[in-house]
Amino acid sequence: MMKHLQNPQREGLRLQRTPEPCALVIFGASGDLTRRKLVPALYNLDLEQLLPNSISIVGMARRPISTDEFRNQMREGVNAFSRKRPVDPAAWENFGKAPR
Repeated sequence: MMKHLQNPQREGLRLQRTPEPCALVIFGASGDLTRRKLVPALYNLDLEQLLPNSISIVGMARRPISTDEFRNQMREGVNAFSRKRPVDPAAWENFGKAPR
């Protein structure tokens, strides 16, 4: 049996891994939970570089909503409910492209 060895100099260090590209589908995307919880949390993860650069967020909703309207609603939600507000315009420029 092989013993797992740990490097004491690496304790407390976070490994930098590049997340793979992905698509996230949100059902009920025009709802309150998405605006208040999901999108602000995703924005915070993006600020901490824990989301892939090539993430796509696909929103599904009962009522028709344009992509631009969805992005605007999500930005308002991030402005109101994110831990890291106000929204950084440069960060939003990158993250705001994800919703499709």
